[in-house]
Amino acid sequence: MLKDRGTMKWTSLMLPEHVMMLKELWEEDNISPPPTLDAQEKERLDHILQEALHFKTTLRVTLYDQGHMIQKTGVITSLDTTSKKLVLSATTGRQHSIAVKDVLDAAFL
Repeated sequence: MLKDRGTMKWTSLMLPEHVMMLKELWEEDNISPPPTLDAQEKERLDHILQEALHFKTTLRVTLYDQGHMIQKTGVITSLDTTSKKLVLSATTGRQHSIAVKDVLDAAFL
């Protein structure tokens, strides 16, 4: 059975603009819409985030960022209820400011 390389074998004959446009189209295909969380799931996440902040425990946070699911691991150092953002101090030493609305899941490690 022959393996079809799709547009790979034709890219040498294409203009660079067309190749860039095809790459953008392929990236758009990988973008997923943000999932909606019900009230029970939001309450569970709020409880986990508050507990992680209070006890300074390490957790893995799954968040939605520009069409992709991203996981970050660290300790929550602050949780601002007015701006609805949390600061996650990663295990690498970096600090990430994350909007609470982007958090899809959280689990203790």
